[in-house]
Amino acid sequence: MRNLLPAAIVGLLLLVPAGCPLAPPAEPQPLAPADGGTAAADDVELAVHVPDSGGMPREVVFYGRPLEPPGENFTIVLLPDTQYYAEQFPDIFAAQTQWIVEQREALNIAAVFHLGDIVDNAGVTGQWEAAEAAMGILDTVPELPYGMSVGNHDQMPHGDPTGTENFNRYFPVSRYAGVRPWYGGHFGDDNDNHYILFSARGLDFLAIFLEYDPAANPEVLNWASDVLGQHPDHRAIVVTHFTMINHLLGNQFSEQGLATYQALKHDPDLFLVLGGHFCEAGYRSDTFNGNTVHSVLADFQCQPNGGDGWLRLLVFSPAENRIVVRTYSPTRDEFLTDCRHDFTLPYVMSGDGPFKELGRVTLEPGQEEARVIWSELEADARYEWYVSVLAGEAATAGPLWSFVTR
Repeated sequence: MRNLLPAAIVGLLLLVPAGCPLAPPAEPQPLAPADGGTAAADDVELAVHVPDSGGMPREVVFYGRPLEPPGENFTIVLLPDTQYYAEQFPDIFAAQTQWIVEQREALNIAAVFHLGDIVDNAGVTGQWEAAEAAMGILDTVPELPYGMSVGNHDQMPHGDPTGTENFNRYFPVSRYAGVRPWYGGHFGDDNDNHYILFSARGLDFLAIFLEYDPAANPEVLNWASDVLGQHPDHRAIVVTHFTMINHLLGNQFSEQGLATYQALKHDPDLFLVLGGHFCEAGYRSDTFNGNTVHSVLADFQCQPNGGDGWLRLLVFSPAENRIVVRTYSPTRDEFLTDCRHDFTLPYVMSGDGPFKELGRVTLEPGQEEARVIWSELEADARYEWYVSVLAGEAATAGPLWSFVTR
């Protein structure tokens, strides 16, 4: 791992994880119209109460659309840094993927993402065999999509993006292309950078997996940008092994994470960036041109037994426009419940039709009401709306509210 801070303060800060991320703004409360009530057609005033958030300015964004029924919850499972499982604890690795297969229907598991560092030493064949055996359990359910980010420990020499011979021996393009319909494609001649396509509860997703490369190869990022552009109707996720770090200065992008975000943030469908590598947990939210991208870090390799089986569950709730992030270990049968391992991210996804941004209001400290006018609504129709509140790097989305016009 490269040091991203001046050498004089690395020892003081880099290895000391930050506490919980900046507390998100307080949840907004509806003032008008009443949830489930009625409103006169044509022009409807939407009003919310937004509690002050520690003396910070807040940007309140209103969204609305004709009411559509939301889909059911579904889950994406993350496998963070399994390197020590492949080296010393293969039974834990296999237990994770076996649990995923067994829980697929109960949790509506839509896809599985490996965050990289599949093995600890890319030159040791036995570690790749252990990894292949564990990941092969997912292949017993051919319709279950999964992708794998190549980590620095998956490269030989260590950290060299060109040194992926063994990764491509065990997880080559030929294992997926033309065999798994969810496999979308790859960059260049190997599987180092690839993407998958999948659907869940009527929503279409694209997930791009980028290998570890602090130099952030511009050709790879251009390819990823092109892939995003070729799938405009897909909700986009990017998985890089080294996305961010967590220390006393907060949750900061790594060199590659920042370059990736800067190169891809223009795409309005990008909403999530995932990574491991740094032995901690954290998250941040960044907004560009009105689109918020959440970046999430998870790596448990410093825990006992190479990670104690901890994995991440991203539970998507279209009805609540939220992603509930949970941390669970199949081998311990326990959840981690502190704020770095159990939290919620706002994300709009309910219904088939898109939400329309209705207006923005900036509230200064001490101001707690925001209002906009929603124009040209039809009579005898149902509508739903919600509000997102941004304060610095943190964001909160209120629940969905609805009304009927008369």
